Amino acid sequence: MHLNLRVFAKLTILAILCLIPCTVRADLGPKPEISILCTNLPEKEVYVDLLVDYPPLEEGQGFRIEDKDLYNPYMFSILESYNVDGFRPALVTGTSAPLWGDIRCINNNSEAFMTFSYFGVPDRFKIIAVTEYGTVVVSNLVEKKAYQAYIVFDYAKALESLPSAYERSPLMSYVLQFLFTWVATLIIEGLILLLFKFSLRKNWKPFLIINTATQIALTLIIALIAYNAGTAMTLLIYIPVEIVIAVVEIIAFTIFLKEHGRLRRAIYAVTANAASFIVGIAILIFTFNLTP
Repeated sequence: MHLNLRVFAKLTILAILCLIPCTVRADLGPKPEISILCTNLPEKEVYVDLLVDYPPLEEGQGFRIEDKDLYNPYMFSILESYNVDGFRPALVTGTSAPLWGDIRCINNNSEAFMTFSYFGVPDRFKIIAVTEYGTVVVSNLVEKKAYQAYIVFDYAKALESLPSAYERSPLMSYVLQFLFTWVATLIIEGLILLLFKFSLRKNWKPFLIINTATQIALTLIIALIAYNAGTAMTLLIYIPVEIVIAVVEIIAFTIFLKEHGRLRRAIYAVTANAASFIVGIAILIFTFNLTP
């Protein structure tokens, strides 16, 4: 019975590695992200990028789209040469920190959903859209407040030089962020709990309470710092906060888990946190490999 349980748990972990959406980062935690709902798009091929206003990078420096052959050369060249009032396309011309995303806009009934994520996400930006006929539209300046911001961009308004981009309330972004990381952590650490032969029936309360409390704490800290000090400061304190939270979890699990000795409880807690971290890294690598 124990052997079957171990096999089942291992297979489930492998399935999670393959199936968890890229937005779920487990205990590795959420990364800076800009999600853009593009509306009123033309019935043409459209490329969308973020415009940033920090100095251009030297050739061969930073992170940028390398394989230009995957893109329409005319549209790509327009983006590559765009520089107005110091604003230039982030993905196409490069960022000093990794920025993951794709400029190709998948148009579905005049709407598309774009995602730009990881440490190169800017706090202030404009949105640029280029069509296959060379039409270029640029949004108003957006200064995001949420660590994982949700932006609505209206192409038709941008075409008329009207304010066309705004950030939705960050509250929902943080609620979704918490739900993703909380569910992923429960799944991964719950499977590790079973592998260590702890009874879920006897330990579900401390397991649920500890994980919920630490995920709420992490989300609140990220939200407060991101809102008041921006993404850069959030990234600066992120790893120390994660370490403190991991230590708190280890102590709490050692004290409050039932069955077995404290040493085994502590080893479980360390293993569970390490597994969550490794799964998060694997998801990020998998996501990166899928990004052109």
